[in-house]
Amino acid sequence: MARAVVAETGAPDFLSRIRMVVEGGTPFFMLAGERSAAGWNAPDWAHAAALSYVVQPEVGHMMMLEEPDGFCRIVSGMVAQLAA
Repeated sequence: MARAVVAETGAPDFLSRIRMVVEGGTPFFMLAGERSAAGWNAPDWAHAAALSYVVQPEVGHMMMLEEPDGFCRIVSGMVAQLAA
């Protein structure tokens, strides 16, 4: 999962592809690790369009490897919000 995240977010056209998804009405969440959140360079339109912006405590960019149980709980909560 971590490799897939890095490959996708590092692609040159990542933001333009995300913007197309957002403008198409697909709901999404933003999730950052506490130690890396300050370094995010996410555009204002992404923050404004996100259903929520969650910071996972005590982890960095690879939260799914550093604290997989906490990461899964957060993602599960996000999925539950969509299902409600």
